[in-house]
Amino acid sequence: MNDEQRRVALFQAQPAGLGRFFRPAALSVACVEQLHSAPSALQGEKSGSSSGENETSTDPVTFHRLSFREAVVFPGAGLMHGQSFSLPTVLQQQLDAAADTWQAGDKVARLWGRDAALWTGRDEDQWLDWLTITRELRDHTDELSQTLAFVREGDFSHAVLLGMGGSSLGPEVLQLTFGSQPGHPQWLILDSTDPAHIRAVEAQIDYARTVFLVSSKSGSTLEPNIFKDYFFTRATEELGQAEASARFMTVTDPGSNMESVARADNFRAIFYGRPQIGGRYSVLSNFGLVPAAVMGVDVARFLDRTEEMVAACEQREIGRAHV
Repeated sequence: MNDEQRRVALFQAQPAGLGRFFRPAALSVACVEQLHSAPSALQGEKSGSSSGENETSTDPVTFHRLSFREAVVFPGAGLMHGQSFSLPTVLQQQLDAAADTWQAGDKVARLWGRDAALWTGRDEDQWLDWLTITRELRDHTDELSQTLAFVREGDFSHAVLLGMGGSSLGPEVLQLTFGSQPGHPQWLILDSTDPAHIRAVEAQIDYARTVFLVSSKSGSTLEPNIFKDYFFTRATEELGQAEASARFMTVTDPGSNMESVARADNFRAIFYGRPQIGGRYSVLSNFGLVPAAVMGVDVARFLDRTEEMVAACEQREIGRAHV
């Protein structure tokens, strides 16, 4: 599937209104994907009028000065692919007003300074580790790769993620964007308690050739615990408990109930989330990176590309970013 087909698939997979697509987890990954593909897309392309005005360039200065509205708010639009977009007048005015307010109040700098007064002034500064998580995890990609080596080296045909909400939305976007790479298992995401959906997932797998990732930040969310109980029981029936345990992993926050469950059932691996990152902002933490690694994404390169966008978003001036 090429880049354009992946973008079409992303949009076709969303409900009317695209509300799901523009949640923070999806937006973050979309930004990264657009940044990754932008230089080649910009080559020789033009935006604006047919007279050739506003010719784009792959020059890094030009590229890094793409507007905040084009490069961050609307990934895949504006100059990113040599295309143009427009908003209804009322929405454009609201967007401009919001950007001007952030500019006038130096709110970008305040955000990166973890100023809780941007919200209610209470504990919001304790929930902002998503701003810097990529820089911290770039030093641990080898460790992640080593832990998951058994997936690459084993004869696994499928990997099933058991999770809800923020724990499944980010991995779903990664799956639709990159897909499973050659030699890596096909991803199936179970985020519904509908019995028909559960049966449909189970009908596709061979327990002997499937790995499971239970994804739950709090560890106490009802649905992932139900999913875990069902599939762990079925895997034990098919393979015995030792072999079932060897096929289960979890991503959860330290000290959660799911960590206790994973230890009691001798899961193959436990990956930790960051308590200071909310679930729907967690795609660039282990909640997104573990699924990405399992499907064969080059996580180190992914984080390097992400850091380019982080650096652009960190600039204090909304409307252009400086090299």
